Amino acid sequence: MERTTTPPSTSRLESDEEEEIPAPTQGDSSVSEYFESIKLYAIARNEDLDHINIKVAFILGLKLDYAKHAKEFGFKKPLKEIVEHLVG
Repeated sequence: MERTTTPPSTSRLESDEEEEIPAPTQGDSSVSEYFESIKLYAIARNEDLDHINIKVAFILGLKLDYAKHAKEFGFKKPLKEIVEHLVG
């Protein structure tokens, strides 16, 4: 009886695309702790903190009440200002 084997997946090696890094979420962290996670996320993605993708990830990862306050404060401001407003 012959045993059939399947070759290991090489799609990862063949792909030129970068692996997608999941954005962090606030969870039980304070806004300040969550912001530190977002900073690392931005570095890993090689993007500036005020890049739209980073700001969107930050807002989407916030707890609902904080996200509402951020929306009221304004999304067009620098992310550091938004965080300072939320930390108050």
